[in-house]
Amino acid sequence: MNRPRLVNQVGPIIHYPFVPLYAEPVVVAAGEYAYFGDGSEPQVYRVDSAGAVEKIIRWRPAHRVRTREVWEWYKTETLAEMNEDGRTASARPRVSST
Repeated sequence: MNRPRLVNQVGPIIHYPFVPLYAEPVVVAAGEYAYFGDGSEPQVYRVDSAGAVEKIIRWRPAHRVRTREVWEWYKTETLAEMNEDGRTASARPRVSST
């Protein structure tokens, strides 16, 4: 399946080479059942050989950090380190003294 892919590029520098916009669907066959998950919810469908949904397996989702929760930290800690080329200090080339 082809999912949309976006990049965040400033000049020749790509900060994120792949940003998935949604989870990739998963289909697995095991024994007499098939398991389907589309990634939109923390759940998987178990389907029998006749195509009927026999069971929905659900779990508690992991905590997701929202952008608004870390935005101020990100600006002060990461963006403040960028130089005029858009590179952060950690991304600058290392020069050997040997």
